[in-house]
Amino acid sequence: MKSWLNIALVSAVVALPCLADPFVLPDAELLTDDFEHLWGTSTLDGKGDPTGPGVNFSITLDPCDPGKMGIGDPWPTNPAAGLLWDDGLGHYTSLHPYDSYHMTVSYLAGPAGSEIHMALFLNTGLTGPSGDPSNDPNNDTFWGGTWVEVQLGETKTLILDFDAAEAWNISDNPPPHTGGGQGWPDGGTYAINDRDRHEISNIGIQVADFDGDVGGAQIQLGLNLPKPTTLTLQIVHPEWGSVQVEPNLPQYPDPNTIVTLTAEPNQGKRFKRWKLYDPNHPADANYMVSDSNDSITIVMDADRRVTAVFKCGGGGLEGGLPLLVVFGAVGLFALIRRRK
Repeated sequence: MKSWLNIALVSAVVALPCLADPFVLPDAELLTDDFEHLWGTSTLDGKGDPTGPGVNFSITLDPCDPGKMGIGDPWPTNPAAGLLWDDGLGHYTSLHPYDSYHMTVSYLAGPAGSEIHMALFLNTGLTGPSGDPSNDPNNDTFWGGTWVEVQLGETKTLILDFDAAEAWNISDNPPPHTGGGQGWPDGGTYAINDRDRHEISNIGIQVADFDGDVGGAQIQLGLNLPKPTTLTLQIVHPEWGSVQVEPNLPQYPDPNTIVTLTAEPNQGKRFKRWKLYDPNHPADANYMVSDSNDSITIVMDADRRVTAVFKCGGGGLEGGLPLLVVFGAVGLFALIRRRK
C-alpha cells in the first residue's frame, strides 16, 4: 500500500517544459518500491544503482508467457516519477506539456545471441472520486508505445508518442476523455487528448521474450544509462599480426565495462606499440600517447580510437604489466595497410 506522509507543498514559479520535450522517468522513481511488477508471470528479481546515471533491473522471463510482463508505478503515482501537480485532481498526475514519453534501455546480460522486446505504456482517465467524470471505471484507457527489438549488448530508445499511441479499453470512454462517446475500436492508434494528459494513473515499461530466446533465464537491463561507447581499432600491417578484443561487442552500454586488447604478432614479426588517442581529440596525433605492452585494458567510459602497430622482426616483445586506460570505447575494426 502506498502512502506519503509530511509532504510539504511549496508555492514556486516553475518553468514548464516545452511542448516538444519528451518526458523521461527519473532514476529516483525507477529505484522506488512503487515502481514494481504489475502483471505477467515473469519476475522482477532486483534493482541496482550503478555509478553514474541509470538503473539496472534483474528480471526472469517466464518462457510460458512468452515472458511478457509489465513494470510500473500504478495510481497514485509516487511524486518521484516527476509528473506535474494537477490542482483539479489534487495529485501528481499531469503530463500535459509533453508530446511523448521516452526511455533509453540497454540489454546488458542474458543468453548469448538472445534478443528481447520492450515497449512503454501508461494509463489515463483516473477512476474513483478524482476522475473526470468521477466514479466511472470506463474512464480508464491503456496506451502503448511501439514494441522495439533489443539484442544482447544493444541500447535502444523506447518512445510512446502522445499523438500516435496504441489504445486499449478506449471504445467505452465517456466524454471528456479521448474518443469519448464515439466507440473508437480498441487496438487503434490515436492522439491522447488534453484531458487524458492531465490524468495519468499508471506509467511504466513492458518486457517480453516473444521469440523464446531467453528461455526462462535471468537477464539484466539498464534503464537511463548513458549513450553506449564505441572503439575504432586500426591495425597497421594486419598481415603481420592481429588483435584479440575481450569482450568484443558492437556497443558497450555500461561505461564501467573494461575491454582487454591483446596484440598477437605472426611468426617472424613483432608488435611495436599501441597508439592511444584522446577521446576528446580522436583525430589529433598531438593528443596521442603510446604504449609498448602486448596487452592493455580500457575502461569504456567514452568513445575511443586505438591503433595497433606491427613490424618486421623476430618474435614478439616481452609484455609488461597491462596498462589501464581510464577512458573508453568499443569494437569497430578498420584494417589499414601501409604502402611500402
